[in-house]
Amino acid sequence: MNQAPFFLLLLSYMLHVTSCKTAQPNKARQPSNDITSKDDTSPDLLDDSGPMVTPLVWSPEERKANATFQYFLAQKMIVAGDVKGALPWLESAYNLDPNSYIGSQLVEARLVTGAVDEAETESHRMTLLYPKDEKLRVQYAQVLIFKNDLKEAEIQFKKAIELDPKYEDPYLLLSRLYMTLKKPAEAISTVQNLVKILPGSARGWPLLARLLVSQRRFKDALEPAKKSWQISQGQPESAFVYGLTLDLNGRSKEAVALYEQIYKLNPANQDLVQRMVSLYQDMGNMEEALSLVDEMISKTKESHPSLIMQRAIILSELNRNDEASKDLDALYKKHPDSDRIQFMSAVALEKIGKLDEALVRYEGIAEESSVKLPSEYRKVLILKQQNKNQESVDLAKSLTKRTDADSVTWQILIELIADLKRYDEAREIAATAVNLFPEKTHLMFLKGVYEERAGRMVEAEESMRKVVAQNGKHAAALNFLGYMLAEQNRNLDEAEKLIQRALAVKPGDGSYLDSLGWVYYQKKEYKKALEVLLKAKESSPKEGVIFEHIGDCHLQLRDPLSAVQNFEMALTLDLEERDKVRIQLKLDQARRQLK
Repeated sequence: MNQAPFFLLLLSYMLHVTSCKTAQPNKARQPSNDITSKDDTSPDLLDDSGPMVTPLVWSPEERKANATFQYFLAQKMIVAGDVKGALPWLESAYNLDPNSYIGSQLVEARLVTGAVDEAETESHRMTLLYPKDEKLRVQYAQVLIFKNDLKEAEIQFKKAIELDPKYEDPYLLLSRLYMTLKKPAEAISTVQNLVKILPGSARGWPLLARLLVSQRRFKDALEPAKKSWQISQGQPESAFVYGLTLDLNGRSKEAVALYEQIYKLNPANQDLVQRMVSLYQDMGNMEEALSLVDEMISKTKESHPSLIMQRAIILSELNRNDEASKDLDALYKKHPDSDRIQFMSAVALEKIGKLDEALVRYEGIAEESSVKLPSEYRKVLILKQQNKNQESVDLAKSLTKRTDADSVTWQILIELIADLKRYDEAREIAATAVNLFPEKTHLMFLKGVYEERAGRMVEAEESMRKVVAQNGKHAAALNFLGYMLAEQNRNLDEAEKLIQRALAVKPGDGSYLDSLGWVYYQKKEYKKALEVLLKAKESSPKEGVIFEHIGDCHLQLRDPLSAVQNFEMALTLDLEERDKVRIQLKLDQARRQLK
């Protein structure tokens, strides 16, 4: 996107605010001993090589206007992923117009660039300069948690609460800190104080209910859970917490009505199921969650499907698939007309390897059912698992013609075709899908991936740049584009920035660290590359290409023995055929160097 109009607008604003007396364009700055020199007091506002020197003669209005400009320039760089480059501009903006907001931005930027010590110093300084700013206190506490100074973080959260008793964040964060410190009583007391001050807190009541349940104070949890539901009706989490609490207090009939309302026993909604699992994890571990559900079932005279389904989901999370399948099969026999139970029992059969039985059960789901399309997806995947590739592809193609076909339908077809190494066909289907669902960036991403696999590098780069333009935090696209540039040994500085942005989204990711290491290798910074690649190996010890890259570094550092060991290790791991051929050649070369 052309940014020229943005800068022209800013420049126009600056000229208006500072009441410039001349219509002539600014000249390039020249060194001068005279601080009143016209060139020094009229810097080139479009020079983004670094922050401008602060002239002593600027009026307060001029300083503020230039601070605004430099702040906006810093924000533009941050959006583009260059947080490190934005730091000097933020510092200059703060020096021109000191205020707590820019100060907090400075702290955040230092954290993002990994300068935790500097962030701590800056954050502490901000709390001294603006002692009555509760948001800066919260930020300082969070930085202290980064530094593992939990005691001081606790103090700062408490000071933030004193400064503004109606500010929710410090209560919520302090309660989580107490849970980390294994102080549940203090955590509960903190949230109780919050809901006393803010009785309409949509975040406080559900947290209080979960904390009380985690301590098995079921009766005490009932009122907070009810309050949460009353305040946030329509929110699945609030409904689930209230339903769970009702169950734990022996009021299962009321609970079942809530479960029916929030997800209508629909196990095809994986996002909702995962949120339910996450709520159980918040209340303790999954074994404790299972005991809670068993306790609810034992208190219930009737066998409610919702409880059995919850139990099955938890058993599945614990990899106790045989037990889950047994429960669901029994439930299906009691409720053969429930398509949702039928779907879930089929999933359970899949997990224990009874694929033919699962197929039959999926097939039996009625066409008008809301879980029909998800059941067809499962059939596609089972056929692939049975090596019935063409049947799997044919079924997937037929699904794209349904009126209820969504982007997931197309994604499944694209990946099936790609798994058969039919990359040209995969990219063509992806192009069709992108036209149908232009807002779905993952489809554009797949298009770029399979363009690269088909050898269409220019098109692949264009697709990946579109993904990054649509979503600047699409870590996979940032990494893919950065690694592709590194492989081509061009635009290496840009490649490094792209991969650093991916790592900011997913810190410590082994594949992304491997990409960064490869950028340094291409820059001929072999020691630095090896250091990063060893971290990548720790994170992803089964990735063969990482060992290949480590071997490459050892060859460049004249250590053929270590190179041989890493190439040999790479060949023992899962690799594509093209990777195996390439690594074998490198291994042979390294072995010759040992002779």
